[in-house]
Amino acid sequence: MLGRIVEVVAPGVKRKPGLRNQAPPDFKPASELLGAWQGKVHTYKGELSFKLLFQPDGDVHAQLGSQLKTLLNRTQFRDGYLSGVFASDIGTEDANRTRYSLSLSLKLRGNVLNGAMTAQPLPGRRVGNALTHWVELKKE
Repeated sequence: MLGRIVEVVAPGVKRKPGLRNQAPPDFKPASELLGAWQGKVHTYKGELSFKLLFQPDGDVHAQLGSQLKTLLNRTQFRDGYLSGVFASDIGTEDANRTRYSLSLSLKLRGNVLNGAMTAQPLPGRRVGNALTHWVELKKE
């Protein structure tokens, strides 16, 4: 749609390919990630159980508390850092003021993954705050 708008408003202008136009590379987990990881997310309301399951085909399943398992999307593992995004409910009033997704930025330290889980607002009429929570998982 944006490409069509540019064609109408500024004919002849060439659009450079951007990150939005590029599909993320297929995720293939490093051998040290394969398997189940279990731990906690710390919020001001208390701790929530959190699990990640890395499968050899590249699927990563995330489960927060007793909620349904969901896929971790836009998954990357680079320089010892795992990142990805998934849909779930962190269960705090401040996060639930707007619709959001949860993003991970975790560092692999031996058999521990720890770092941030951030409730990031989805695009909408109101701008929301990104709210970060500490996560620590251990390989089972």
